[in-house]
Amino acid sequence: ALLKHLDVQYHSQNRFNLCFEERDFMPGENHIANIQDAVWSSRKIVCLVSRHFLRDGWCLEAFSYAQSRCLADLNGALIMVVVGSLSQFHLMRHQSIRG
Repeated sequence: ALLKHLDVQYHSQNRFNLCFEERDFMPGENHIANIQDAVWSSRKIVCLVSRHFLRDGWCLEAFSYAQSRCLADLNGALIMVVVGSLSQFHLMRHQSIRG
């Protein structure tokens, strides 16, 4: 729903060029290469952190690349949005996200 809203509201104004895995990653390409290209070619990266996010290895991998980029550039390119309620128990294994 968020992707659709942002695409409809901002695409015509060229304010955002959204990259979404299921829609924009090149089929047949190495998944890690798709993630790296998306992260390093983005001005901002938004991570929607949910229980599903914490269980999905590809989401955690993408977060790791986004965090590396943010630390390398020191530009605040990473925006994290918590979706739903996450207790400290859910975040125990994910120290980098907890921080």
